[in-house]
Amino acid sequence: MIYPWNLYPLDSLVAAAYSREKLARLEQGNLALEQLRFLLRLSHDLRHLNTRGYEYATGLVDEIGRLIGGWIKQPKGLEEREH
Repeated sequence: MIYPWNLYPLDSLVAAAYSREKLARLEQGNLALEQLRFLLRLSHDLRHLNTRGYEYATGLVDEIGRLIGGWIKQPKGLEEREH
């Protein structure tokens, strides 16, 4: 089942693509991803998500986190070059 909070990281990333405030949007997406990590951990701890599903989901979330982290570093580097 897809809940609205599941899509918030995606919403932030799409908004970042079209926003002048890319860094703020990427940081919002990163925060939403951290919240999703917490909810996955809680679901696993409460046994609503089995270990295999938890490992699969957290692997995907970690990969997305690495991408967001790289994108966050990129605008900062561009801002430093402009000054």
